[in-house]
Amino acid sequence: MKNRLSSRLRLTLSGVTLLTLLLMCVLVFAGMYFQTTADNREQLRQQAVQLSSYLEASDDPVSLLQGSVFTQRVTYLDTDGTVLYDSEVDASRLESHAGREEFQQARENGEAFTARSSATLGQTSLYYAKRLADGRVIRVSGTQRGMLRQVRDLLGYLLLGAVLCFGAAMAFSRPLAKRLAAPMNEVNLDQPLESDVYEELSPMLRRMAQQNARIADQMASLTAQRHELDTVLGGMKEGFVILDEKRHVLTMNNAARAMFCITNDPVGQPMIAVSRDEALLRLLDGQGTECAMQLNGMTIHLSRSHVEGGGTALLMQDVTAAQAAEASRRQFSANVSHELRTPLTTISGYAELLSSGMLQKPEDATEFGRKILAESRRLLTLIEDIIRLSRLDEGVRGEVTPVDLTALIQHCVQKLTPAAQNAQVSISASGNDPVLISGDHALLEEMLTNLLENGIKYNHAGGYVRARAEMADGRAVVTVADNGVGIAPEDQQRVFERFYRVDKSRSKQTGGTGLGLSIVKHGAQVHHAQIAMQSALGEGTTITLTFPAQSSGKK
Repeated sequence: MKNRLSSRLRLTLSGVTLLTLLLMCVLVFAGMYFQTTADNREQLRQQAVQLSSYLEASDDPVSLLQGSVFTQRVTYLDTDGTVLYDSEVDASRLESHAGREEFQQARENGEAFTARSSATLGQTSLYYAKRLADGRVIRVSGTQRGMLRQVRDLLGYLLLGAVLCFGAAMAFSRPLAKRLAAPMNEVNLDQPLESDVYEELSPMLRRMAQQNARIADQMASLTAQRHELDTVLGGMKEGFVILDEKRHVLTMNNAARAMFCITNDPVGQPMIAVSRDEALLRLLDGQGTECAMQLNGMTIHLSRSHVEGGGTALLMQDVTAAQAAEASRRQFSANVSHELRTPLTTISGYAELLSSGMLQKPEDATEFGRKILAESRRLLTLIEDIIRLSRLDEGVRGEVTPVDLTALIQHCVQKLTPAAQNAQVSISASGNDPVLISGDHALLEEMLTNLLENGIKYNHAGGYVRARAEMADGRAVVTVADNGVGIAPEDQQRVFERFYRVDKSRSKQTGGTGLGLSIVKHGAQVHHAQIAMQSALGEGTTITLTFPAQSSGKK
């Protein structure tokens, strides 16, 4: 920096010297030219005045002129511009000068001075004309070199002088430039006010100090904002990416990196190196502001917006769960509508027949009433199951109390024994040792009841349903097994879905709602229990609930 500053000072000083020299040369040449022109004009005027006095006193002016010798060209003109005499050219060969500027001005004003330049000859012709007493005009003319020709003639000397002056200026300016630049090169940029430099630089140093203070404040503010931005972006569940105008990554938060499954730092890389998804590339090309893309098994909703300066911001939202939930909600709504419509249609039909008075036998009315009651009970059960599932979805649970699973199983078995006997299915509970957990007693009872009821409903005459609670590795385990119809492998993953039935006709006959195992699944989630199923067609089904180990301080 020091050498550059010295060089600039040297060039500046040398340039100023050279420009001053050139300006002086121009002024000198201009002064000399104009002074020469004035001298020549005065000389022409004096000669014209002297000749006019001789001609006015002579009886034969032309003869007088012909007998004289002149150093300048002399032309004697008649009142109409006819050339009467010319000292260089035969007057009879010259055309009329009536249109000449100096002749016209002399006729009007008494005298005139004009100049005409010739670019070809590089000289200027000067004319002085004076009107005589008889109206005739005497004109004296001469020539001088033009200014450009004079400069051209002396150009070699001028260039030589300029080179010598420039070299001398460079030689003398070098030490001077170093002396001038030395204090400026020693300025402390961090603490400019502490530098001992020229007084003339004090305003600049004060501005530098103020600028340093502003920069320090701005840097601190930017650092805080950057930290705040990193904290916000790092805590976002949504992916966030900022690209520059060339689509290179400026910022990508952790959520976006996880969605793209990248571990390295993508900052500075082109976005196409991160992902070549066609939907993403179309969005970056300006085709819309939103789109969906499939990324590593996820459905990502992309939103694009412009950033000041020509960049692009991308907001990435994982909507996989939301889409699945929406599909489940639509399916649930459709199933609820269908399941409610079936018993209501039956009830409405029988009620319409009863109200019409078309029944002739009293026993028909009794039968219709029985069917209306059965469908009403089925409808009530369905509504209760839906309400129970809705509460479980919302996280509503009953009071948590100590529950003995062995006693609860025995209670449920005793409660369902009549239904098992009607279906010619044996039901039993094994084990007498208490198995205690902390849970929602009513929900656990409903879960066990649903499992036992399914074992009864989806069984055959002579079949069995067996339930048992026991401790295994410090955890409570409930097992409900039957030797009923069993479940096909392709249906085993879906039986816990709402309203899913393996055999719809059998479910309708047994009065099932299709929500029993869904309640078992959600109840297990509430109690943090694991569900396991083993089943085979024609061999039966075994469902196991494994509850987490209970802490010693929990009652």
